Amino acid sequence: MFCPIRHRLLTACLALAPCSLPLHAQSASKAEWIQNLRDQLIQEKNCELSYMTEVREFAFFDTIVANGRAHCLDKRQFDFSWETQKMKFDIERCGPAVC
Repeated sequence: MFCPIRHRLLTACLALAPCSLPLHAQSASKAEWIQNLRDQLIQEKNCELSYMTEVREFAFFDTIVANGRAHCLDKRQFDFSWETQKMKFDIERCGPAVC
């Protein structure tokens, strides 16, 4: 289940944590998880990925964490998050924000 507070807290902690992966490792892993996201969006949400925004990718020890917003060709938007220990992405439909 997607938990926005936990998700934001984890993102904030990881943003402050020093981390580094070799450039070739970042490129290979990013290409792999993007393709996995594309596949899952098509299968579960009938969404053909057009582009992504607010994408963050972090290495935290031996874990890679990625999150952001996926934009479909039909203009729908989904927030996604993923960690290397998880098999699938957490994907939630974006709705209107209320302040």
